[in-house]
Amino acid sequence: MTNQSSRGSRHERTGWVGAQMCRSFSQKTYDLKTKILLDSGSTHNGLSNPNLGYDIQKAKQPVRQETNSGSTVIDLDCKFPGVRGRVLMNPSGMANCFSLALLSDECRITMDTAKENAIVVHHENGIIKFKRDNMNLYTCDLTAEFYNKLEKLKQNFPSAIEPEPSGAVDGVFLNNLPFYSSKSNLQTLKNRMEGYSKKQVDGANKAMRLYHLLRVPQIDDEKWY
Repeated sequence: MTNQSSRGSRHERTGWVGAQMCRSFSQKTYDLKTKILLDSGSTHNGLSNPNLGYDIQKAKQPVRQETNSGSTVIDLDCKFPGVRGRVLMNPSGMANCFSLALLSDECRITMDTAKENAIVVHHENGIIKFKRDNMNLYTCDLTAEFYNKLEKLKQNFPSAIEPEPSGAVDGVFLNNLPFYSSKSNLQTLKNRMEGYSKKQVDGANKAMRLYHLLRVPQIDDEKWY
């Protein structure tokens, strides 16, 4: 991420989202918009579902997120019940992804797979479990109690902006505006499948499966054969 002050000095730091999801056509019902994903590869907290946040505002410092399918500017942030500070809001994203590192600054976090395959967050309001799901991600389903609390917070802290969920955007740039720059692989596979037939995508999936069965050989491995 690149932070540019009013005096023109630049201080660079990089932010990452490490979650990677491969979706085939048979996985149509899997939707991370209604779950919270806990990711050890993320350096920031972010929501893609505007309905899960309150007090949505224009971010003081926009974020430009780079993926191999293009560039997306994130210029919104919000509050999320039980989390300190503000959370990035990207309606074009695929998942609500929270940083394990940032959450560990606020809460004690434990994991003992001998008892349960879950990441346990010891929050001041109670125990929250991020369980391993059938996509090998650690996610938490939101409860009715959460939604009730959220509705009260929305009434007390109304949003200045009501964004609508939309598809990911390629090639979005802001000129003459200070921004952070970050990189993510979170949305790229969905974008890459657009414009191809099911047969073409199935063929690509088979090729990728073979690639992994061969233990993901690299150029350095191939040159010895």
